[in-house]
Amino acid sequence: MSSQWTNMAQIGVCIPAHHHYPTSAAEVQQVIAFVRACNGKCRVAGAGKSPNSSTFTNDHLLHMNRMNKIVSIDAATRLLTCEAGVLMEDVMNALDRHGLMLRCVPSYVQTTVGGCIATATHSSGITCRSLSDYVRALKVVDGRGELHTFAAEKNAKELRLAACHLGALGVVTEITLEVQPRVQWRLASNPLSMADATDAALVARKVRENEYYRWWWVPHTEGCYESCGNPDGEATDRPAAISTAMEKAAAEEKEADPPTRVTPKRPLKYEEAPVGGGLRAQHPDVSKPRIAAVDASPAAAESDNRRSSSVLDPAVATVSALTNWVTNELIRHQLVEWSLWVACRYPSLQPHINRTYQKMFYTTPAVQRGSALQCFTFDCLFRQWANEWAIDASRAVEAFQKLRAMIEREKMLLHFPVEFRFTAADDSDMSPAVGRPTCWIGVVMYRPRGQEARDTRRVYDGFNKLMEEMEGRPHWAKYYDWGHREMSAAYGSHWDRFLELRRKMDPDSLFVNEWFSHLMSPDRVNSTDFKGN
Repeated sequence: MSSQWTNMAQIGVCIPAHHHYPTSAAEVQQVIAFVRACNGKCRVAGAGKSPNSSTFTNDHLLHMNRMNKIVSIDAATRLLTCEAGVLMEDVMNALDRHGLMLRCVPSYVQTTVGGCIATATHSSGITCRSLSDYVRALKVVDGRGELHTFAAEKNAKELRLAACHLGALGVVTEITLEVQPRVQWRLASNPLSMADATDAALVARKVRENEYYRWWWVPHTEGCYESCGNPDGEATDRPAAISTAMEKAAAEEKEADPPTRVTPKRPLKYEEAPVGGGLRAQHPDVSKPRIAAVDASPAAAESDNRRSSSVLDPAVATVSALTNWVTNELIRHQLVEWSLWVACRYPSLQPHINRTYQKMFYTTPAVQRGSALQCFTFDCLFRQWANEWAIDASRAVEAFQKLRAMIEREKMLLHFPVEFRFTAADDSDMSPAVGRPTCWIGVVMYRPRGQEARDTRRVYDGFNKLMEEMEGRPHWAKYYDWGHREMSAAYGSHWDRFLELRRKMDPDSLFVNEWFSHLMSPDRVNSTDFKGN
């Protein structure tokens, strides 16, 4: 029986004729045999978090949520092997119990490992690469139902092609990831002045000196906020590859024009989660540290953090729980969403909402101590569009200034935040960060109570144009409108080799849906469009 499938943001919908829920690679092969017998098409669904049409099909949709086992963890070789449908949060918790961790920790972890590598999901930090780059082996059922193994020691070049697979090579059933010894992190978050956020040399230095660094801006304000993460109690001496290029660009710019200074909660199974129910979208939750207290000064927060290691008085615990509920559920989840909903009808209110939010949540320093899962991931708020691009890291501040100028010139109204993260160059052919140190710039526009803001499409189309002018590459899971010409220009021989491997793995194009066919077509079609053909 057909039933609808959508993404977390509920942007678009498809009505697959068949839903499949395999529990093993053998069952995946049986599904593919059935699809071939029907002369059909097939796409693979993970947790449904990508707010575009990448998983959409009206034919066969294969759900991976029952292939969610962690196969093995080897501390000696520092390798983890898991099925593709396991959640990132489950992987990180399992590694933590073995004294290990992933270096790449996405901000949002209610996503499957298979989906994360398919889209080159990333974290932030000068030494950190996208999750695809930490793949050491893959098992994939191709379009003929044959099981392939890609391994670093066997066929390294093909593994790098297949790691960021876009769901176009087959069904990834098993993944082996490189892991590392667990680190206790200290994450210091502070308000950031606009003068400092637009000082390219200063930003470059912070990227160099911190193993984890990101900053974000609340549009229609002068308010920015930053987070600096390092191993707790350990001095850092980071490679200068990214920051050297950034500092050079900053110096050149200054000569021309001086600056103006997460037991994890599993989501419901698809058949238990009707369209429209219980969906939340992501937002940096810097006001709710899981480990340390929030206070007016980092020193006070660290002092409170030491005290938090002991058992709290029941009354204190009750007050703390109530405060968290008021701050994070009542205000951030309810009041903010309803305020944005009102602004959809009365757009002139948007700058006032942004300023109020910035003053409430982005003016207080905070210090957190804990695992990467505790420090680098955050709660979700509500449904949203998402648009994120990867540009050369040395152009981060330039991009920020151009984005602000565009917003002011075009009188655009934005939600919040605009986020800047940094990663090392990737080797995975289809990663947006392939071949160059990267700054990822993300612009969020919410869908409060299912309503659309006045300028969502206008903001996103303008941002896309700006990023293309800066030789950016879009995040695969988000908003863009690329065809074959744009793919060839941005990825060159990487794209050519990927298409060659795709033809080898899927000669009958069984896994090609509308979304992927658009990437191979001469026309530009938006990544959220789905006509159901």
